[in-house]
Amino acid sequence: MIVAFSGSHQVGKTTLVNELKKRFRLPVVNEVAEKIHKLYPEMGYFHKELLMVFEQIREENRVLKNNNTKIIIADRCVWDMLVYSAWLKEKGLITEEEYSIIEAIVETVGKERYSLIFFVRPVIEVNSFRQIDVFDRKAQREIDKMFEKFFRERNINYIEIKEKDLEERVKFVSEVLSKYQLLL
Repeated sequence: MIVAFSGSHQVGKTTLVNELKKRFRLPVVNEVAEKIHKLYPEMGYFHKELLMVFEQIREENRVLKNNNTKIIIADRCVWDMLVYSAWLKEKGLITEEEYSIIEAIVETVGKERYSLIFFVRPVIEVNSFRQIDVFDRKAQREIDKMFEKFFRERNINYIEIKEKDLEERVKFVSEVLSKYQLLL
């Protein structure tokens, strides 16, 4: 069972995931996006997003295979890559055809892949590794709206994390996981 933390850049997903890992000893799929951007700085947007989708799936499968636990926690999910790809398409940074390829892959694997998706709301300033000059608070709001739209259009259930403080976020998530009997 995969529990994913989704949302735009620099909202505290990784901080929250690492805290949950520490407190509850949960296996974690670390964020792949930053790693791909650092490893392949010259690669075009389409190829990076496509590689991120495959790397996310590969890492989730690896962590699932290597851990005999009820759940694993994923810092992002394939839906994140699709949302960012849509944003890149909107900005003219990838083509409609390139977007369609990513969409087909994500639609195929994403629908039944995640047992729970937590959508993390922004609370801190933006300083993204994605290296797009126009990434600012406005872009973050645009991307958040795209997440909501994508989840709604695809009937993907998600649980919104509005809490701003890390302790409040951990408490909220642990209550939800306990409600679903996912924490021992």
